[in-house]
Amino acid sequence: MGTIHANCGMIFSFYFMVPMVSSSLSIFDLLSVHLLESLFMLCNIKHFTIGIALGFSFELIALGFSDSHCPRIPIRACRSVTLNPSPFPPAQLHKIETPLQTEVNKIYTFEKERWILIAKSDLSKLHVWNLQQLAHDHKPCATLAGHKAEACESNFALDTSSERGRVISGDRGGSVLLWDLAAGSNSLAVPGSLSGDFQPLRRFEGHSKTVEDVRFNPTSHTEFCSVGDDGLLLFWDERSGGTPVTKVLPWCQVDLHCVDWNAADNNLLVTGTADGSTYILDRRQVGQPLRCLRGHREAVFRVGWRPGSTRHFASAGEDAHLIIWDITRGGGDDNMSNDQRDGSESAEVPPEIILDHAGHRGSVQDLQWNPYLPWVVSSVSEDAAWAEGGGTLQIWRPLDLLYRPDEDMLAEMHRMQEDLRGAE
Repeated sequence: MGTIHANCGMIFSFYFMVPMVSSSLSIFDLLSVHLLESLFMLCNIKHFTIGIALGFSFELIALGFSDSHCPRIPIRACRSVTLNPSPFPPAQLHKIETPLQTEVNKIYTFEKERWILIAKSDLSKLHVWNLQQLAHDHKPCATLAGHKAEACESNFALDTSSERGRVISGDRGGSVLLWDLAAGSNSLAVPGSLSGDFQPLRRFEGHSKTVEDVRFNPTSHTEFCSVGDDGLLLFWDERSGGTPVTKVLPWCQVDLHCVDWNAADNNLLVTGTADGSTYILDRRQVGQPLRCLRGHREAVFRVGWRPGSTRHFASAGEDAHLIIWDITRGGGDDNMSNDQRDGSESAEVPPEIILDHAGHRGSVQDLQWNPYLPWVVSSVSEDAAWAEGGGTLQIWRPLDLLYRPDEDMLAEMHRMQEDLRGAE
């Protein structure tokens, strides 16, 4: 864990290793320490601390950086993906300069075609890299055109489909664009075949203000949803044309900043708002949210369901907190008003909160659950307000006693007590 200082317009991708262990803490392997030190040297790191991580195997992490001198730095992390199944992958570090060294707002990979990296910057075009060709070519292999000039400045609305190689991106003009990277002579199954300047398959119009986030239906490559500063949640289907199939009118008088679609139950969604609230919705009954959960004291920037779960999700925001929720707990509405989150002991903690992670120094810009290792989370924060500037990446997992059923927790504590007595 360290504070990252970088030149403008850089993307770093690197392998690192943490020993795989079961229900115990493990210090970074010597290989990963050397590798991370190399990364930090290239980033001109002033402070570096060896951290402790839980159960992370071989992963590729790609980080997008922007100018450390900017007053506000959007820093985003992509999904954690395993590119090399070998137990001892080669140590690799690649520094990719983005076109015109522009700020990197968001980066993503595909769930299956993990060798494709898509970056969204302040430019009107999105850029695509082939990660398997980085050893000899750092230039983008393709671009995604269609956004108007300046429409992508400080915009983070980007997602990829789980099937068919499709990409959606929102912009400040209220438009959502869809591209198909498998169209024509391109084949995502053959690394190296992806190239060219892609035009959008379709343009979707329905928002009157900035589109803040977009998300594919996890079970469909044609259905997706979007949220924006106009307070609207819109559902789209590419087969029905460029107008929304369902328009959810604002249920709160603030901007909607983020949305996530549950993969285990595709009727379930969660959104985050500018006033620090998160809402649980059922798309079959979109007139009124199922739950309103209040735990953040400032805007929520990112929400994400835990893979395979319809109970747990995480939210992160401008207050530098990342909260893990269990929506089966509690049951009341409007759990905590924003003025209660003042740090005082009298403030009542909502029963749905499993963990309130306050380990970041600046606003938490993004989070991602590891799709392979249960309860492992990566999160990135913007630390520009601090003297060192830059941003921080954390990879962590909550203590399992926090989320396991009470009876299991008590039974394990009883076994531990018996073991201690036996050791005497």
